[in-house]
Amino acid sequence: MLHGMGGRGGGRAAGVVLVAVLGLTGCDGGVLSTKGSSAEPGPSGVSEDGDLEVSDEQVDEALLAMDDALQSGDVEAYLAFVGPELQDQQRAWFDGVRTAPLEMRELRLDGVVSRTPSEGTVAHVGLRHQFTGADPVPVLQQYRWVFAAADDGAPLLVASDGRNGEFFGHPQLWDLGEELVVLTGHSVQVLAQQSRAGDAESLLDPLDRAAEASLATLPPVAEGRERLVVQMVPGETVIEHGWSQSPGSASMLKVSPDPLPREPGRLTGFRTPVQSHLFLDLDLALDDLQEYGQSPGGQTELRYFAAYAGLWGEDPDTWPEDWVLEGMAYWWSSVDDPAYSAGFLSEVGDHFAVTGPPTALPALPRDPDDLDGFESYVQESVALAYYVEETYGQEALIDLAGRLTDLDQRHDEDQIEQAYRDTIGVGRDELLDGFARWTQTSPALDVEAQQSLSG
Repeated sequence: MLHGMGGRGGGRAAGVVLVAVLGLTGCDGGVLSTKGSSAEPGPSGVSEDGDLEVSDEQVDEALLAMDDALQSGDVEAYLAFVGPELQDQQRAWFDGVRTAPLEMRELRLDGVVSRTPSEGTVAHVGLRHQFTGADPVPVLQQYRWVFAAADDGAPLLVASDGRNGEFFGHPQLWDLGEELVVLTGHSVQVLAQQSRAGDAESLLDPLDRAAEASLATLPPVAEGRERLVVQMVPGETVIEHGWSQSPGSASMLKVSPDPLPREPGRLTGFRTPVQSHLFLDLDLALDDLQEYGQSPGGQTELRYFAAYAGLWGEDPDTWPEDWVLEGMAYWWSSVDDPAYSAGFLSEVGDHFAVTGPPTALPALPRDPDDLDGFESYVQESVALAYYVEETYGQEALIDLAGRLTDLDQRHDEDQIEQAYRDTIGVGRDELLDGFARWTQTSPALDVEAQQSLSG
């Protein structure tokens, strides 16, 4: 991910995490596990006879009781099924899930996946939930839970990790073991740790304005949503929990639109559509605010991630035109901030002064380790978005991007060409010709001046 590409004062960070954005892989949490190696003794409070296994039926019964407790808000009834070493972490988890602005929160058992005398019984468990007004449909966060037998044979939860795999959405803020608070604006709700509530409060207004603008202007963001929910994460936590490796500082989760029975059963399939939860680096956002003040268009990182997540769409296997996601996300983050956009375009002018006009529309470098190539790709993608806006209008740009998001460049060639013609009136070859001329003549880029300076 690029940091500080352009920006007011030469360095407003354009985003916190680039969810590879599209190479998107889910985050495999493992940081909250209390499980020891198989050579270690079992957790205190569980059976000492060496056999930690519990039956499938016992796990199912425990999950049903824990779900009942979650619905009623009875934390002590929930903790009756939690081992001593996990009590504090699970109390914080329970309180966090209850505090979060969710219209739905329910536990469902995918199934028991392994059973060993030394570790216990491993089950895949889903937290089906829906942020009120922000999640168009419910989503599933999925866990790897380990149950072991207590002295009386009853099952106790002794380890909680994120399930390993793509789009399982772990961790969320409620997994980090701290008390949470919810801050509410007109168009945004902010979920933050109680210890950082004051810092999050100072960001509420710019976050709210960014959310309002994104919902009002970008149909892919607004679809099915009345507001955005943002989880504010301290900078060191972003690194520790791997959010910097995940989609658009968004955590992608599989959707679960249909009611799930309480009986065990497979929760999602391999091609289940996805939906995003938005995260922001709290410390980076504070630094940005303190150094540059409020951006006229609202908090720029939130605008970036909202656009990226919205345009990412629901199908993780679709591969849209390369320029759309990065170009639109950076364009939207900067377009209403004159200083920020001027900084972007100045750097783009520097780029084209060296490379000359483009000979193709922006494309991702084939080598994922080619950081220079990736930076060039981002600069050219942003430039193309600005060119389309300037030449054909903002509405046409947004319409084009929305249509391209649903088309796969590998096999939708004709539909992609038609999308360009329907929205901006020209095909890709004509678009490239105009774009190439613009990169050498636009006053905003000032390429000639850059070339004379470099000479």
